[in-house]
Amino acid sequence: MQLFLFFRTNVDTPTVVRKILEGIRERKDKIASIKDTGISEELFSAIVDSLINDGYLVEISCDKKCSKCILGCYKQSGAKIYVLSGKALGLLDGD
Repeated sequence: MQLFLFFRTNVDTPTVVRKILEGIRERKDKIASIKDTGISEELFSAIVDSLINDGYLVEISCDKKCSKCILGCYKQSGAKIYVLSGKALGLLDGD
């Protein structure tokens, strides 16, 4: 996995990325994932942005209200919902 972050940190990036992806797979919220990784919210957001840009997270969309969505109709709220891509699942299941 190539993940380019331009931060000086004492963070084990591959471990943090894996924890973030696992948290998404387990449907943890942002706050729980930040606590699990022990990183700042800013670094968490930067890593997630990089995961989106690198194709590990993909945005989903729907044209109608989905009764299974935990946010109700998220389109009305302006929220974006991302799911793990096949690339991310392959990384997580490749152990």
